[in-house]
Amino acid sequence: MTNTQTTTDQTTSPAIDLPSILASHGAWLRSEAGGARANLSGADLTVANLRGTDLRGADLVGANLFGADLSGADLRWADLSGADLTDAELTRADLRGADLSGAIIAYGWVLQRRGGA
Repeated sequence: MTNTQTTTDQTTSPAIDLPSILASHGAWLRSEAGGARANLSGADLTVANLRGTDLRGADLVGANLFGADLSGADLRWADLSGADLTDAELTRADLRGADLSGAIIAYGWVLQRRGGA
């Protein structure tokens, strides 16, 4: 999978147009017309390349981020409750204010903290 096309299990849900969702989320963050908060709740983002992606305030409730590369990603105030972050790369990811309640963070890489406390 690449950062330009991520799909979910075809037996349970349709393909995710990740580039469009991220573009719309960026517009939402900039308060532009037509922008919408990223709703990736329950999405299968296994091994997705989300390096450096701005996901501030995104809905990632229950998302499968197993092995995803989130290094340098901005996840401030994102809702990651119940998400599976097993083996996710989180080096320099900014998780300030993120909801990680019930999230699975096992064997991931959190080597450096970015920003404040």
